Amino acid sequence: MTSGRSVHFGLICGVGFLLLAGTPANAASCAVQIDQVQGQLDAALARHAKSAPYAVESKAAKLDHQPTPGTIAREEDKLGAWDGGEKAVKALARARDAQATGNSSDCFKALRAAKRAIAIP
Repeated sequence: MTSGRSVHFGLICGVGFLLLAGTPANAASCAVQIDQVQGQLDAALARHAKSAPYAVESKAAKLDHQPTPGTIAREEDKLGAWDGGEKAVKALARARDAQATGNSSDCFKALRAAKRAIAIP
């Protein structure tokens, strides 16, 4: 009877060890993938910026003050923003938040969403 308990206890400890041992690897893997997807997103945004329409600098832009975020947003809307880029940026932020809290499942889910948004398989 004692050896049966020892085997049972050993199995429980072994399974627990495997579960705990896998957590840091998943977290590290997610962090590595966040960096990779960030690089892919940066490249996609740069490609989009090169191919997107642009506006001529207005007289107001040459004045001695910075534009407000609202002004910038209105002008970008006129030119047509890239929804995929915005979705990817938000998904990557969710991945970072999930990684910071140790939630590997949500981290990988957000990374998949970021990749889909910028059409990366």
